[in-house]
Amino acid sequence: MAFVIREAFDHADDGQATATSWTAGQLVLIAGDVSAVSFSAPDPETESTYRHCYRLTNYFNGYDEVLQISNVKRVGLAPRVGRVGLPLDAPEKATNVNCSSYFRATYPGIGDAQADLGRSHSWYFSDATFQRDLAITLKGTIDRSVIPTRDPSSVPGTQILK
Repeated sequence: MAFVIREAFDHADDGQATATSWTAGQLVLIAGDVSAVSFSAPDPETESTYRHCYRLTNYFNGYDEVLQISNVKRVGLAPRVGRVGLPLDAPEKATNVNCSSYFRATYPGIGDAQADLGRSHSWYFSDATFQRDLAITLKGTIDRSVIPTRDPSSVPGTQILK
């Protein structure tokens, strides 16, 4: 879906009817299966995405096995934004929410059995803490640095789901 969103924003810039001034308030990527490097600030593929959103939040999980398979298909040359996060040179309007520690603590044993393969990629949609964080993010009434379901991180532009 992250690829579709990125391409839709780019395509909208190219159309006569959509080339007018418009903005999406809160744009969210969850387990995005698109190259992380393509979300660098100077990358022309995401220029439209960043220009037309007020705030972009990327949720990622280093334990996402589905995205690891996607990465392997690309010979490891294009790590996915949903597994490694946005690059350090992403614009200031973008933020990462690292869900890796939360996922590992909340879902121990995931990844130990083949039957759990999809769980590491889809847990977001049934998890109450994630849903609360997402609701606060989409509402957009408080600054992202004080969202109560997050802790600060030593990595610039990144917060940690708690």
